[in-house]
Amino acid sequence: MGPVVVVGLDVSKGISMLQAFTEWYKPYGKIMSIMHTEEGFERLGACWRS
Repeated sequence: MGPVVVVGLDVSKGISMLQAFTEWYKPYGKIMSIMHTEEGFERLGACWRS
Protein backbone atom coordinates (compact mmCIF):
# COMPACT_ATOMS: atom_id res chain seq x y z
CA MET A 1 0.00 0.00 0.00
CA GLY A 2 1.29 3.46 -0.89
CA PRO A 3 1.46 6.51 1.32
CA VAL A 4 -1.75 7.80 2.85
CA VAL A 5 -2.67 11.39 2.04
CA VAL A 6 -5.54 13.14 3.80
CA VAL A 7 -7.09 16.32 2.41
CA GLY A 8 -8.61 18.94 4.69
CA LEU A 9 -11.37 20.98 3.07
CA ASP A 10 -12.89 24.22 4.39
CA VAL A 11 -16.01 25.03 2.39
CA SER A 12 -17.28 28.60 2.51
CA LYS A 13 -19.73 30.53 0.40
CA GLY A 14 -18.22 30.70 -3.08
CA ILE A 15 -14.70 29.44 -2.24
CA SER A 16 -13.02 26.40 -0.69
CA MET A 17 -9.57 26.08 0.90
CA LEU A 18 -7.74 22.73 0.68
CA GLN A 19 -4.61 21.33 2.34
CA ALA A 20 -3.16 17.84 1.99
CA PHE A 21 -1.42 16.08 4.90
CA THR A 22 0.76 12.95 4.99
CA GLU A 23 0.70 12.64 8.79
CA TRP A 24 -0.96 14.48 11.67
CA TYR A 25 -0.01 18.16 11.35
CA LYS A 26 2.50 17.42 8.55
CA PRO A 27 1.34 19.41 5.50
CA TYR A 28 2.03 18.11 2.00
CA GLY A 29 2.30 20.87 -0.58
CA LYS A 30 0.71 24.28 -0.23
CA ILE A 31 -2.75 25.45 0.71
CA MET A 32 -4.94 25.70 -2.38
CA SER A 33 -8.11 27.69 -2.91
CA ILE A 34 -10.76 27.04 -5.53
CA MET A 35 -13.79 29.04 -6.51
CA HIS A 36 -17.13 27.23 -6.70
CA THR A 37 -17.25 27.55 -10.48
CA GLU A 38 -16.80 25.08 -13.31
CA GLU A 39 -13.20 26.30 -13.75
CA GLY A 40 -12.49 25.94 -10.03
CA PHE A 41 -13.71 22.35 -9.92
CA GLU A 42 -11.79 21.55 -13.12
CA ARG A 43 -8.65 22.85 -11.40
CA LEU A 44 -9.35 20.60 -8.42
CA GLY A 45 -9.88 17.59 -10.71
CA ALA A 46 -6.58 18.32 -12.47
CA CYS A 47 -4.76 18.07 -9.12
CA TRP A 48 -6.23 14.63 -8.47
CA ARG A 49 -5.20 13.39 -11.93
CA SER A 50 -1.58 14.55 -11.63
